[in-house]
This record gives sequence, structure tokens and C-alpha cells, in this order.
Amino acid sequence: MNLKGFVKNHFIFLILIAVSFLINLYLFTGPLQYYFADDAVVGLMAKHFLEKFEIPLFYYGASHGGAQVLTAILIAPFFWLFGVSPTVMKLFSSLLYISLISFSYFFFRRHFGAVPAILNTFLLAVPFPILTIVVLSPSYGLMVILFNLWVMYTFFLIFFGNKTSLQYYMLFGAVSALAMWNLESIILLLFVCFLFWFNRDRLFFLTKQFGIYALSFLVVYSPVIYFNFTHYFWNFKTLFAESIFHKLVCNYNLLPEPYVYCLSSPASTKIDILGFLTQDFNYLFGKTFFGSMIYFLSFNIVYVFFLVILIFLIIANFHVIKSFILKFFKPKTKGCATKEFFVLVYVTLFIFAYFLRGQLKQRYFVDILFFVTLIISLGVVKLYRLKKNRLFRVALASFFVFTIAINLVANITLSYDKEYSFNSKSINPSAVVDFLEKEGITYGYSEHIMRWFLVFESKEKLIFACEGVCFCRGEGRLSPYQPYDDTVANSKRYAYVLWTDLPSERTFEKELVDYLNSNSITYNYKKIEAGYNKSIYYNFSEDVRPKIAVKNCNDTSMVFPAANLPAKKEPPRIWLGWVVIAFIVIVLVLYLIVKGNKKSGG
Repeated sequence: MNLKGFVKNHFIFLILIAVSFLINLYLFTGPLQYYFADDAVVGLMAKHFLEKFEIPLFYYGASHGGAQVLTAILIAPFFWLFGVSPTVMKLFSSLLYISLISFSYFFFRRHFGAVPAILNTFLLAVPFPILTIVVLSPSYGLMVILFNLWVMYTFFLIFFGNKTSLQYYMLFGAVSALAMWNLESIILLLFVCFLFWFNRDRLFFLTKQFGIYALSFLVVYSPVIYFNFTHYFWNFKTLFAESIFHKLVCNYNLLPEPYVYCLSSPASTKIDILGFLTQDFNYLFGKTFFGSMIYFLSFNIVYVFFLVILIFLIIANFHVIKSFILKFFKPKTKGCATKEFFVLVYVTLFIFAYFLRGQLKQRYFVDILFFVTLIISLGVVKLYRLKKNRLFRVALASFFVFTIAINLVANITLSYDKEYSFNSKSINPSAVVDFLEKEGITYGYSEHIMRWFLVFESKEKLIFACEGVCFCRGEGRLSPYQPYDDTVANSKRYAYVLWTDLPSERTFEKELVDYLNSNSITYNYKKIEAGYNKSIYYNFSEDVRPKIAVKNCNDTSMVFPAANLPAKKEPPRIWLGWVVIAFIVIVLVLYLIVKGNKKSGG
């Protein structure tokens, strides 16, 4: 097909791509040009990759977060071309998002039809605001969406497209491993894939095709396995963190304490379906970041639209559900699993898993954002074709257009709500950077959010550590970076920058000042009120390190207190059995492959 024919066949799609980019361009150069601390970390990772070819296995200081690593690697060329800045990162995110819209358009067009693909593109090009925030936050969300689509695309090629060559299973294994490294929540989508395979063939897990898949998965995932055996199983212990699995392990002591991280207050076990549907699940579509009425209307319309369509599609697919379940008990029953049913099963299981989780965290919602819009699109098309009543069709089309219009207005008027504190506008690190550079101070201590802003804002002209500072340590989203901590520890002149709007920082400040005064240590003080209040202590007459000055600081304040485990340890002997088991599994897989080839004459 020539260019003219392509433009003619996909004209609406191309217009929507342009609209999406213009919306994002307006936002990241205007109302949403500021950034989050997560973005600052990814930006620094990209800078280090560009300058030192540094490629960490995970997010800085954490034992998970392959998505951030991939994002940083992809951002690095943009830094090389345009320089290091948050705007360049947001430009990259916008271009990646357009690529994802394009991928989903052609993928969904092929498997679900042209009309659902176009409607889905409308909803993605003019998204409800929480999706816009994911788009313009160059952290991990878009990479998670990419791998979800990639896994689903590869599975569809094999399962529905009858691509049975072994290289497709090898590809699927490699993509699955990358997706697992990217973010372990992909395992729910993989579970649905294998559920469909098991429904079709009870012996699938004994075939050479599955053996090739498993072998490919293990080979690609081997760096993570190696990391666990050389780092006290740091990654495995945080697997499925804050999930129902983690909750069960912690509540019932299913694993010995050294082998699992447990939250000090595990997720709530209260189960209330009505409350979940009217509050908790609704929360995922928005509610916390912004305060305008248009925004409130936008995410609630999308939420209600999605719920109604989801229920309708479940009812409409009742015969498929019935035959799918029956086939588990009567394998010879003719199966009729469809692509639409696959999406329904995945989204429904995801919602159920989130319901069991019992925690309200929007970052876990990223996995199904593109599937929410797909569900709405599939339902609208099915309803339109099912109901011949002209008035109903006009009303349905009008409501869809109204949803797009409200989303457009909500995006144009979008701004971060003041209650969401951790962004560069509210913190205003540039004021601190300017002051410290004027004073000739290069090193310092601060809590873990402020320190990333200061280092990124100054492009590493300032190096800050949070070792020993309250609200520092944690196997959470913003963890310590040892090279910075070591550099600051060896410095002669340094400052403390304390974000005094945080209770933990006010406590730290009080103990620090008490220590300075009681030991007759002189110092200079500067208060900066641009954004949130910040206190700066510097020019000390004696060495005043955090762990000397403050004795009662809780240095494990983020998600997983056990993050202070040694960086490297020999694997505990109890786990060496897993090496033997893994070896036996690999040998068995190879045996089945060879045996299968002999039978087929290959």
C-alpha cells in the first residue's frame, strides 16, 4: 500500500494521533511542565547511561523496576540530542505514548475490527485525566502498558492466529521474561494466557512448545535469578509486594522471616463489594490528584461508562463463559473462547485481585488502562449493532461524543492539586539549588524525595545523600543510591536541606539543632519559603553527620523496612534446593523436546 492509500484508509487515526500530541505538547510545556521525584530518578539513570554507560538491573536502590531502566535507556538519546531536562523527558513520553496508540490501533484493528479500534483511539487520544498523568510521567507506566500489549499480541499470534512454529513460543517466552522483569504484575495476564491454553489442551504443559517457552523464559530471566542468588533474594522477597499473596504470607507466616518483607500494617482484609465499587475502584480512575469539577465529572463518566459496559459484555458473553467452564470438566466439548472473552477474563480477574488487595494505590491500575478503553469501545460497538432503535443509537453515540468532549476539557484545564505534594512546582528545588550554588556548597543531606529533586535540578552539580536522615531508607519507589551517599560521606563541606512541612523532618530538625547548641557548634541558617518551607543548615564549625547528631530517627520509613540488608550475601542453604529443582526442570524440558522431535521425525 502506498502512502496515499495508507492516509486514505487511516485518515481518522492520523488526525487523532496529531490531536493527542498537541494536547500533550500543550500540557508538558504549560500546566504540567513540572515533574515528580520518580521522574527525577529516571532522568538521572538516563544521564548516567549516556555519560557512563551505566545499566542497573533495577530502579536505583531497589530490587524491582525494570521498567524504569528501559525508560531511562530510551530517554538517553533524547538527552544527547536536546540536553538533560524534564521537558525532554515529557517529550519522549508523549512520543512513546503516540507509538503505543499506534501499536494498539493496528493490533486491535486486526483482532477486533476497524470500528472498535477507531473508538479506542478516540479514548486514548483524548484520555481521561489519570491516563494523561501516566503519559506525562516518564517513570514506568508506559513501559508497563507496552509489555502488556506485547505479551497479549504474541499470545494472540499463537493461540488465535495458529502460529505454531517453535520460534513463536521462543519469542513469547522472551517477551514474558522481559515483562516479568519490567513489572511482576504481568503474571496475571500470563495466568490468563495459560488458563486458555489449559482449557484447550490439558497436556499443553508437557509439550515441546511449552518446553521451548519455559527455556526461553529462563534464559532471558536469568540475570534476575542470578541477582537473587547473589543479593540475599532481595527481588524474590518483594515479589508481588502489597498484594493479596504478600498479605497471606505475612499474616500466616508462610515463609521464614529472613525470606520475606512484611509491611508493618498489612493491607486491609475488609471485604465490602458495594464500598469497593462506589469508592475504592472508583478511586483508580482519578479523585486524588486534581480538584476541578470538570475533572471530577470526566473520571466519573468514564468509570460509570466502563462499569455498565463491562457488566453488559459479561452478560452478552454468558454462552461463551458457560462453554469455557464446561470444557474444563468435559475436555471433548467444543470450545468457543473468543478474543473479546479473553480481554473480559483478564480485566475481571484484575479487578478481583485489586479487590482482594485491599489497598488504594493508583499505580497498580496502570496495567489495564488500555484495556479499560478497549472494553468501552467493544461494548459501544456491540450495543450499537444489537439495538436497532434509532433513538437508542443516537443516544449512545451522543454519550460517547460527550465523554470525549468532557475528557478534552478536563485535559485542557488540568493541573496538579495542591494536596499531591511531591512535585517540582510545590517543592520548588530551583530556589535551593540557586542558593547553594551561590554559597559554593556542593554536597548535602536531605530526605529521599528532596534529594532527588536537588540532584536532578542541578544536573548533578549538587550531590545529596539521605543516609541517616529521617524519611530516607526504604525498598519503595524512592530508595537510596549508594554512590551519592558515599560521595557525601567523604565530603568536607556540606549542608542540611530539610523539608520542614514533613513531621519527620521537623523532628529531625529539632534534634539536629539541639545537638548543635548543646555542643556549642556554630552554623549558618537560611529559610526558603518558595514552595514548601525548607530549612538549610551549613558552615558547621565541626563535623556533624546525621547518625552522630540524631539518635532517634527512624531510618526505615518507606515501604519495606528490611531494605537495609547487606547488598551481597551468599545464598542461604535452604534455597540451594531450588537450584537442583531448576536443573531437573530444565533437563526434563530438554528431554521432552528431544522426544517430541523423534516422534515427529524431526
